[in-house]
Amino acid sequence: MQNRENPFRTNMVSPRIPMNDSTSTRRSLAKGDFVTWYRIERVLGQGGFGITYLATDTNLDHLVALKEYLPSSLVRRTPEKTISPITARSRVEYEQGLESFLREARTLVKFTHPNIVRVMSVFEANSSAYLVMEYERGVEFRDYVKQRRAINEIELIDLFLGIIDGLDQVHQTGYLHRDIKPVNLIIRDNGSPVLLDFGSSRRVDGDGENTSFVSAGYTALEQYRAGAGLEVGPWTDIYALGGTLYYAITGESPVNPVSRLAAHVRGAADPLRSATDAGAGRYSERFLQAIDWALSFQTGDRPATLAEWRESLQLARDQSSGNPVEIPQSTATQAVVDEGITGQTPHVGGSKLLVRQRAQSSGQPRQKPGNRRTGLWVGSIVLLGLLPIAANIGYRSVEKKQALHNELSRFEADLAATDVPLSAISGFRAVLEKQPDNQRALDGVEKGIASIHERASQQIDTWQIEAAAKTIESLQSLGVQTDDLVDQLEAAKVHQSVEAQINEIRSFNSAGRYDESLQQIEATRALRADTRLDKLEQDAQAGIERAETEKRDIEKQRRQSLDRIAEANKRQRARRQSYNNYLSSVESALARGDNQSARRWLESAKALQIDDQALASLDRQVVQAEEFAGKPLTEYEIRYAANRFNALKDAIEVKNNSLISQLSAGTPSKKSFLENLFTRYRQITLEVVDVQAAVNPKRVTAILRIETLALANGDIVYPAKSYRDFPVSLRRERYHWSKIEW
Repeated sequence: MQNRENPFRTNMVSPRIPMNDSTSTRRSLAKGDFVTWYRIERVLGQGGFGITYLATDTNLDHLVALKEYLPSSLVRRTPEKTISPITARSRVEYEQGLESFLREARTLVKFTHPNIVRVMSVFEANSSAYLVMEYERGVEFRDYVKQRRAINEIELIDLFLGIIDGLDQVHQTGYLHRDIKPVNLIIRDNGSPVLLDFGSSRRVDGDGENTSFVSAGYTALEQYRAGAGLEVGPWTDIYALGGTLYYAITGESPVNPVSRLAAHVRGAADPLRSATDAGAGRYSERFLQAIDWALSFQTGDRPATLAEWRESLQLARDQSSGNPVEIPQSTATQAVVDEGITGQTPHVGGSKLLVRQRAQSSGQPRQKPGNRRTGLWVGSIVLLGLLPIAANIGYRSVEKKQALHNELSRFEADLAATDVPLSAISGFRAVLEKQPDNQRALDGVEKGIASIHERASQQIDTWQIEAAAKTIESLQSLGVQTDDLVDQLEAAKVHQSVEAQINEIRSFNSAGRYDESLQQIEATRALRADTRLDKLEQDAQAGIERAETEKRDIEKQRRQSLDRIAEANKRQRARRQSYNNYLSSVESALARGDNQSARRWLESAKALQIDDQALASLDRQVVQAEEFAGKPLTEYEIRYAANRFNALKDAIEVKNNSLISQLSAGTPSKKSFLENLFTRYRQITLEVVDVQAAVNPKRVTAILRIETLALANGDIVYPAKSYRDFPVSLRRERYHWSKIEW
């Protein structure tokens, strides 16, 4: 809205002076910020991967949880609220992570289960990505435990069975949650649980990178970046679920797995107090054993799947509620075998837990490689001799011969279809507990052990070291003596190590790294004598001699070339100095607005024929300055200058010295004059008149006129014409305006 008396004076708000704003550098978005049509309300949670906000979907007018991808170690937030990588290297990592975040979010949106948070959408904005999830109202499980203090066992199991069913749906597609902990589990008002925050999920068969963002006590060791190559899988999420249950029964987070690793390396006791010990007398032993199973330090000692762990929890629930426990056939069979081997009642659950309990209950430590007896079949015979006659165990409901025949046929089919037929062998052994002289079962055990033994031998022969070690562990879990295979495996490891080191020595020699080659040769000889090492050592010594000769020749050539270069450089420096002086003169002239001088110095620089990026840049600047100087000021620019004059007028009227200094560059005498006016008069009124535009240099001028001066007693003074008018001007630079000069 314009003032009728002066078309250049407006009632617009004066230009804002840039100020330091803490919101421009904070990590999280502020309340009221918008991401597309989502308005930020507050932060719900924050971690190493990103930030989760409570946001309003202004299109549909409802609350959502908005997960922003923001790996704090790689990026920062700019004042414009966008995400910017810290370094060039972090940019590559960030972009890879962002692509993975988007790809995985588009898969997670397909999951629908009442006990996992629903992912509704994903989109890109602010150079980042955002995951839109349903906002769940309820109590964090952490607070739920604190409020309840002691939670009934059946209630706890029911809560986690729901979570397991939902999470299993995710696992079936090859994804892991990777960030399960008490704060990511919500108990709704109706008592049902829901697992939150799938912003950290990853495929099991993805890029294989372990994260450095961990939740101490709940993140398994294999998920640490320094996880030493341990494989992640469903057992990784199971560890976190076990840790969350551990928190529920103890009120404390489990010990950090890194501390457990340190104790393991030292040979010290596991610093984690077992759930069986911590919850004794308050919860059933079967339930506490299921928690300890999930928190097993070794990945191979944990349940392999959620279904396996779920079964142990369900059995604990049935036992706690007084319901008869119906053991599935495969589980019952394994239980019978364990009872036969150890002479104790087993804990029915996954096979890995049973194997560990069997070793613990027997009271015998694992044998070291040097103490094993040789012979494949010794262990089989011993085990078969230990099997008691238990005609009524495991097959009380199987009385007909046809049923036994069918079961043996099924075990034989499993034996033929599986490389490592552990379940089939367990089934045959269970039959032998009922009928020790059953020839089909005896043959099945023998064939199964022979099959696993042959499998291990093939893996050793084809250098599948890790796979062979797991297969040997399978034999050992059956109680079979494996000294011969262990010896072969150790020999294969040494051979593989020597071959790898010899290849590395060859690479060192090829790369001219002869000192490293000699060191590696000595280290390899300590493992095994090999004639190839002598030849490689000779090659390394010869390479060192060649390198010394080449070094002397190169030094001689270098000195000669340095003399020639020094003379040429002397001439070039003088020429370059003149060139730099010309460029500096161009820059100075441009700064002064003297385009003619800038053009003259530029042509002098071009005459030296040292064209570089700096000269090209200055050439463009001179051309742009000349083009800029030839264009008249626009009406918008004149209006903008008038607004600045009015802003100065307003600042003087309210006696705001700080704003006056920011807007203008007045002379000391003018500033002193103003200070005198501010001191003597209570109020000053001014007017901006005679706004005019000039072309060269581009400038807008005006008169800042003092209209009235009010004394402290209210009297009005009208200034004399000799000092009531102050000429003011504002110079238009190429990219900005100067301060007001007056």
